[in-house]
Amino acid sequence: MPYTIPSTTLFATCLVYGRLAHDNEVVAIKAAGVNLLSIVWPGVLLGVLTSLATFGLYYEIIPETQYILRAQFLKDVEEFLYQMLKTEQCINSPKLNYAIWVKQVQGRQLLGATFKRRDGHGSFQYNLVAVAQEAELRGLIRITSRCWST
Repeated sequence: MPYTIPSTTLFATCLVYGRLAHDNEVVAIKAAGVNLLSIVWPGVLLGVLTSLATFGLYYEIIPETQYILRAQFLKDVEEFLYQMLKTEQCINSPKLNYAIWVKQVQGRQLLGATFKRRDGHGSFQYNLVAVAQEAELRGLIRITSRCWST
């Protein structure tokens, strides 16, 4: 919207005033004794209103909606991971650098969790293994636990 509003406003203004000039309407208006500012003020008003609308979009609405979308997306991904752990007791894909196994999922608590990090060379070798009695996924990046061992 912030890109289309100014360009469509400019296009509409050029089209209207270009058509007025092409059809000699401006000459007819001047001959009738009408001030040209009475023709121009709707275009200026339209420009000011669309500029204010674009300003409002840039500084208020767009950042807020991006935050809401990002938060909703992360919440949906987190719920998906919890549901996958609840049904399959593991997340182990060769495309991911991490693998997670759990004995049980109670709400947002992972009981008997084992986290393994692959060495990053495309193999199934693990260079870090962590075991926790209770763990919780937060923000998809941080994993908190009460009892870790390596």
